[in-house]
Amino acid sequence: MLYIMVSGTKGDDPREVAERKRPYYGSRVDKSPQKKQRLSSHIGSSSPRLPPEIIMQIISEIIDRRTLLRVCLVNQAFKGFLSIDSFRSAYTEEVRRGEYTSDNAIDTITKHMKEHREAALMIFEVTWKGMIHEGQLKGAVAFLNRLGYRLDEEDFDTVLLSLRTMYDTVVLGTSWDTWAAALTAADFLHEEYRNNDTSKMIRRIRHEAASRRREIVCQSMLQVQQDNAFCVLKGLRQYYDLELYREKRDSEKRTKINDALIEVVQAMLRLSIQEHQWAEACRQAYALLDLNGDVDSYLQTLKNICSQAISEDRWADAMEIMGSFKNYTDVAKESLDSLRSQWYAADGIRWTYGNAVF
Repeated sequence: MLYIMVSGTKGDDPREVAERKRPYYGSRVDKSPQKKQRLSSHIGSSSPRLPPEIIMQIISEIIDRRTLLRVCLVNQAFKGFLSIDSFRSAYTEEVRRGEYTSDNAIDTITKHMKEHREAALMIFEVTWKGMIHEGQLKGAVAFLNRLGYRLDEEDFDTVLLSLRTMYDTVVLGTSWDTWAAALTAADFLHEEYRNNDTSKMIRRIRHEAASRRREIVCQSMLQVQQDNAFCVLKGLRQYYDLELYREKRDSEKRTKINDALIEVVQAMLRLSIQEHQWAEACRQAYALLDLNGDVDSYLQTLKNICSQAISEDRWADAMEIMGSFKNYTDVAKESLDSLRSQWYAADGIRWTYGNAVF
């Protein structure tokens, strides 16, 4: 039964696990607090008379996995109304709260993969998506690698098939998390199998993202996990870079591709500035210059981000940004004069040595 097969996870109270496994004959003494005992008694006595839709409503509003298990133990009538989606919601909440970790998931999946595959794959999916939601892209990849060490080849292939199935059709939604998950999954599958199918999967997902570029790029980046947004923007840029390389003859098509690239790089520049990644912002500003040839805008951006780096005592970043001025000293005199004054006024002995550009 579903409520049994997903319950044996590391971190559960041993007494609670024992209670789940022990048959209930009505003679067990309930040692839970009095308030919970009254609630359990109420459910136990009234649930048989409740209409099915009311029972379903009660279950749908329980978001705690342990509460779901207790309800099943208290009254057998609830068991028939539980679905894997009930536990999916409960596990999702635990993952998001950090109460159910990737270590817990790996232990559960390896333990139940043979006999309870559907539940094990549900836990894999919830954990994967939860880690992506938190911007843990490297952690999600490490989670897959660790699963690969713990499972045999057949079971790990089943997990990877489940991963592929998540993104094997049109990717729904425009959120940064959704596209970061799809791109990360495709990259991992290609690294694992390196065949034509996985290559096509990467191209398809990037093409889908490109077809919805405006929706994706124009959405807010204020609440997004930085790594997720960078992952998606990087995927879009790789797609358009390849398209521009392939299109040799049609100047109109090249212009459209170049304009799309400008939009993506501008988004990467905005995100870098938002996250105070000044050296990365400098690199994105140069990429933008290469695409639009706007020197004045480029120099103004360099001045602004270098000023921010100095004010935050980011000496290494400021040094890298100043190096970008070296080919424009004749047209950036005003900006350099302003930065020179700020540079020497900054606190710390390292700022007293100046810069070769000054």
